[in-house]
Amino acid sequence: MRVHFLTHPEVTIEADVPVIDWSLSDRGRQRAVLANPALTGVRALFSSPEVKAEQAAHLIGQELGLELTLVGGLAELDRRSTGYLAEPDFWANYDEFLARPSHSARGWETAEDAQRRIVETVRSLVAEVAAD
Repeated sequence: MRVHFLTHPEVTIEADVPVIDWSLSDRGRQRAVLANPALTGVRALFSSPEVKAEQAAHLIGQELGLELTLVGGLAELDRRSTGYLAEPDFWANYDEFLARPSHSARGWETAEDAQRRIVETVRSLVAEVAAD
């Protein structure tokens, strides 16, 4: 079995909207529906419930004729503690996040915790699909 783990394309950044509620930009929508022969034969589609990820996965699902299942464990890094950070603050905090993976950068989920959560979720989903 082959697993594809895709991230969402470009988003519309809205400083006054929680990051998990950001939408795909027009360019992001266009990129999400580009035909990708590597996805031929995909038989299950899962997405984070974040707006931008769900929008991208829904567009891909339409192209592939697949129903979408939302899974909370696939959410991106939890950075609600800071909300929107303008540049260069975002990149400075992101650099700290990467440099100290067991440390919470300004309240963000640690890199280790995020990795563990996502890997465990993907393993569980792969086992579920393989059993069908």
